Amino acid sequence: VEIIEDVLISLEQAPIITYDPIVAKGMEIRAMIDGLGLDSIEPTEENKALLKATRADLNKQFAEFEAKRGEIKKLVLAPYDAFEKAYKEHISFIFNGADTTLKNKIGSIDAEAIAIKTAYAKKLFDDAEHPEWLKFDNVGLKITTSKTESMINKEVLGYIRSVNKDIKAIEAMEDNNRFLAKYQLFRDLSRAITEVNSEIVREREIVRRREELEAAAAAAPAPEPIAPQPAPIVVKAPPPEPAMPKPERVVPEKTLMVTLKIEGTIKQLNDLKSFLVGNNIKFERGE
Repeated sequence: VEIIEDVLISLEQAPIITYDPIVAKGMEIRAMIDGLGLDSIEPTEENKALLKATRADLNKQFAEFEAKRGEIKKLVLAPYDAFEKAYKEHISFIFNGADTTLKNKIGSIDAEAIAIKTAYAKKLFDDAEHPEWLKFDNVGLKITTSKTESMINKEVLGYIRSVNKDIKAIEAMEDNNRFLAKYQLFRDLSRAITEVNSEIVREREIVRRREELEAAAAAAPAPEPIAPQPAPIVVKAPPPEPAMPKPERVVPEKTLMVTLKIEGTIKQLNDLKSFLVGNNIKFERGE
């Protein structure tokens, strides 16, 4: 159903921007900048102020041109921005909404069809004769809306036949349980055989190396016994003699003659006499 009978959108007048003088202005600017001799100014500390001032002046002039360009752009885009807003609101929003609705409905139909085909493939797998350890996900079947039941039959049953064929080949091998274990891991007969053979080579090399070491150890002469060495004679040094203490020097005390006059009872005087005699203190009786 088409609802567009005539052109509803048209450009009545193209934007007119007068910029003929811009070429001449560009030549004028180039001549002005060439006249500054920028390449001849040495980048030294003495010229740093000049370089900064020149740059600031040129940036100021350029900013004026940029402002004018932005103003023209805004004026030119203003009617287009208004048109685009109306277009999105009244045209694209409606179409996009309808497209989303249709897309979701188509997606639900496809999802249902894929679910039905997946269930068919799983039942086909379960009904077929295959090893217990083999799972449906191992088939790696990718189901799409365009995949027919005939294609599903070919992939599922073909995969199972291939696995059963590989297992029969493994059963005829020596040490088949070992090969089957590897095959269950990779589900690739060639890789399983390669992995097992590599392991066997490594194991035989380990056994060979161990036997060589054991043979070398058995053939080596026994080490001669080491004669016992006499215990070393330890001569103990005599203990040092104790140091004799140095005799202390006795300095005789100086004796003094003192005259005392004592008053007391007869007992006290006798006790005093006994003390003086006992301590070897000389004394004379006074008149």
